[in-house]
Amino acid sequence: MIKTVLNKILEPIFPERCVVCGKNGSLLCNQCQPLFIIPETRCTKCGRPLPSAPSSYLCQSCLTEKKSFVQGICFFQYFGTVKEWIHNIKYKKNVYQIKILDLYKSKIIDALAKFECDTIVPIPITAEHAYKRGFNQSLLIAQKISQWIEKPVSTALMKTHFTVSQTSLSSKERKKNVKNSFLAGRKVSGKNVLIIDDVFTTGSTINEAAKAIKKYSNSVYFFTMAGV
Repeated sequence: MIKTVLNKILEPIFPERCVVCGKNGSLLCNQCQPLFIIPETRCTKCGRPLPSAPSSYLCQSCLTEKKSFVQGICFFQYFGTVKEWIHNIKYKKNVYQIKILDLYKSKIIDALAKFECDTIVPIPITAEHAYKRGFNQSLLIAQKISQWIEKPVSTALMKTHFTVSQTSLSSKERKKNVKNSFLAGRKVSGKNVLIIDDVFTTGSTINEAAKAIKKYSNSVYFFTMAGV
């Protein structure tokens, strides 16, 4: 209540601006919303965006490689404006821009409804990355989704060693970089787990995390803000 009143007082002085065009009024204006592309067709396993395809279509990776997760969803297409938005959050520390997810709350809840999860586990970052960045974006996303679907957040996943940024690595290098880099705790024992991360590219990070969690849990699902 106090926060709502305070926001109304401050809004005329510090109005929200569209993160794309800078127009006053909201974090994402009506003209720029179409730039946040929600794919119409996705891989039915990993949920990555795909060109127009049958509803039962699997991407090449899911068709040829064994996955430790049951299913996942990459909400936006990681391209153009969405890619810039996520980079603004991670590397320019514009953490408030995560609030854009609030505009898609009902659609995200609907997308997650098919995953019968008991607990939410964010992808952890190393202490060094936490110190440099000041936050873990996956944890912030997890906390938001936790409120929406009323499931607890568990920090049952740990990084076992330092890994370099995946951004500039090839698919083969990404797999090697994160191999055996996660350790899961017994907090997820017997539970259906929803992993949260910001971006799904090759899926190496998600799959390694799922492999660690799967040693104790029943089933592992995942959600990312965007995917390639």
